[in-house]
Amino acid sequence: HNSIEKATCLNLCDEQNALATKCAEEAGLGERITVVTGTYEECPFEADAFDIAFSQDAFVHAFSKAKTFSEALRVTKSGGVFIFCDLMCGSGEGVSDEELATFAATNMVNDW
Repeated sequence: HNSIEKATCLNLCDEQNALATKCAEEAGLGERITVVTGTYEECPFEADAFDIAFSQDAFVHAFSKAKTFSEALRVTKSGGVFIFCDLMCGSGEGVSDEELATFAATNMVNDW
């Protein structure tokens, strides 16, 4: 998008990061997109580094949701925006209590 001057991506997987970097370069966006290996529980960025922080379907994998959200807010500038969407555990048609319990245990949705 032309109104986004620079984007920084944080991801734990080196293989995915190499692919993301390659795709950015192939799209002619290599100078605008930086891909960083690291964890969102201990972001390798200074405080107030970003105008916008965005996460899609990732925080569910965090060992500590409280620490992860704290880090996201730490690296987002005052007056900036933190946006996230994620999987949540709840009731669903055709989903058994056992399946819900397995999802909750596997994805650590109950660490608040």
